[in-house]
Order: sequence, then structure tokens, then C-alpha cells
Amino acid sequence: PPSRKEEAQQTLNYYREVCNSLKLYGALISLVRPEYMLPFHLFEKLYLDGKSAEAASYSTETLEFLENHFQLVHEASWLIILYQVLKLFVLSRFTPKNIKTFAGI
Repeated sequence: PPSRKEEAQQTLNYYREVCNSLKLYGALISLVRPEYMLPFHLFEKLYLDGKSAEAASYSTETLEFLENHFQLVHEASWLIILYQVLKLFVLSRFTPKNIKTFAGI
């Protein structure tokens, strides 16, 4: 992408698609906003520069909170996504019936 802002927007659109796909599979990720999945330098470019239309969707207090605690929100969002992917695509394959067939259980 020619600019950081365009790179951030493309990455954000990609994460939106990922979240929408996971929701279609039944993931419980209503707490996760795709912008929280962005690396801080891209989030900052889109939301904390104060000039973008995206920044208008947040209150001043929320932007200040995110500026100070973005890493915590970012990590929590990725952990929720990881857990939901594991739950949907790995753990859902195990049932009580097939667990009993495992040796030693």
C-alpha cells in the first residue's frame, strides 16, 4: 500500500472479514472489535491522529483509554479469537462418546 493509512485500512478490512467469518461459524466474539486486533502503529494511524472519520466513532474518553491501555485490549482480543478458533475447530470434534474410545481414559 502506498501509505500507512491505506495499509491500516486494508488490514482493518481483513480483520473485519475474519471476525464476520468466525461469527458465521458460531464464534462468540461480540467483545472483540476488529480495530483492537490491529498493531498499535496502525491503530494509532487510523484512530488516534484525531483527523480520521474512524476516530469520530469513539468518544474522547474511550480514545484516551485506548491510547493508554491498547496493549491490554489488543492482547485480550487476540486471546478471545484464539480461544474461539480452538473451541470451534478443535474442541468441537471431541464428544463424550469418542473420548471414551481413547486409550487410558
